Amino acid sequence: DWSSDVCSSDLLKRCGRSSEQRDGRPVLPFDIFLLGGDDLVLAIQARYAFEIGIALIDNFSKETADLVLPAGRRSSLSVGIAITHPHYPLRGLLELARDALKHAKRERYTRRKRNPSEQDGMLSYVQVSDLSHTDYDLYAKEELLCDDGPPAIQRTLRPYTTGELRALMAVSGEMRAKLPRTKLQALRSTAFESRDQAVFDALSAMLRVPGEDKRRHIVDQSLNGLIGCDRSDFSFPFVKRRGQLVNPWLDIADLAEYAGGPLDDGN
Repeated sequence: DWSSDVCSSDLLKRCGRSSEQRDGRPVLPFDIFLLGGDDLVLAIQARYAFEIGIALIDNFSKETADLVLPAGRRSSLSVGIAITHPHYPLRGLLELARDALKHAKRERYTRRKRNPSEQDGMLSYVQVSDLSHTDYDLYAKEELLCDDGPPAIQRTLRPYTTGELRALMAVSGEMRAKLPRTKLQALRSTAFESRDQAVFDALSAMLRVPGEDKRRHIVDQSLNGLIGCDRSDFSFPFVKRRGQLVNPWLDIADLAEYAGGPLDDGN
């Protein structure tokens, strides 16, 4: 049907840039598990997952731009990604990806209700290595929200629009180039600390980065590059988004793994 055709078209468009060469022939970086109706399930190399997720959402929106649904709504496609080692049980992995997709759809619905012009799909992900259980909603409640308030602290910017994710990936790539892995992980750890402790540890980590200008540039670029976030009234590493206090460094550090270029393993 038309939705499968659109998804197939999106994949073909994106694969021209994401394919690898083997014996002189392009090899696609994924296997299609399911493509039918409005469902698409891929097994994909993690380094390509976010690029292809963005392409799917954007290309689907373009391909269906002329399709008008009741009440003036437009069709959209959202994406859920679950990242894990290759031996993780497939059923559990599919459930986590499906739950991440539900997370993205809920936020899309909330934003559309608040602002009818926000009609594009969204993307969310989960890294299985972060999970202490396999219940995504419990994970989101217990590990991605800290009630050390008021205000409560959100530990992620997920889910994202494609514009938000592109901006975040750009920030992650720049931080990957400017900070060693140890500093990225130290800043990532602040997402799981109380507000005061996070500020102390984040500033302590930055003080160990040589050069005042470099430190200022990292702080400014890492937070000013995030779409829809305001840092004017809050201490590093926090920003404010739609009235919610957010520590974005869990996302920045995680996505640095997929933002391109070698990670600096220095101290």
